[in-house]
Order: sequence, then structure tokens, then C-alpha cells
Amino acid sequence: LAVRNAYRAQGLIPQCYPKVADDHIAIELGFMAALAGRMLEGLQRGDAAFATGARQASRAFLDEHLARWINAYADDLEAAAPGTAYAAAARIASELVGRDATLLEEGA
Repeated sequence: LAVRNAYRAQGLIPQCYPKVADDHIAIELGFMAALAGRMLEGLQRGDAAFATGARQASRAFLDEHLARWINAYADDLEAAAPGTAYAAAARIASELVGRDATLLEEGA
């Protein structure tokens, strides 16, 4: 429910709700993409407060949800299905989340 509440706080409910779990990797990554789009939108229109709000929501979501489990998920998937496209996609997602976290830090 904490993940769903994070979506609701931003007015972003997945289109597949309630048929797919709120914490599905694709849903969480889609949420992060939507927040990145909001940051860009805010910057393009010169609305620093809007962009900052989206950045803060992104950072909080990473810290409280996605970044907590994605590395272990990628490790487990690589161990269970080495060399598969799923394992590679999970590793790429894990790396991107790590880079996103770095970029979202204060002053970045």
C-alpha cells in the first residue's frame, strides 16, 4: 500500500490498476519515468518548484521503495536464469536506478 500511496500522492495511478501488483518492476519504473517527465516539463517551462517537487518525489520513491530491492532482484534473477534476456534487463534496470539515484541527490 505504501507504493500505491506514493503513486496517488503524485496523481499517477497505473492504467493496469488493480490487475497488476502495485510493486511490479515495470509499474515502479514507469512511475519513475513519469516523474522524470515532470521534472523535464517543469524545467522547460521555467517552473523550478514543479521540477523540484518531482525530483524530491523521485528521490523519496527510490529511497523508500525501488532502490531497496532492485539490486537483490537483479542478482537473484541472474543466479536463477543466467544469460537470459530477463536477467540482462534486470541488471540494466538496476544500473539505471543506481545512476538515477546519484543524479537525484541534492546539488546534482
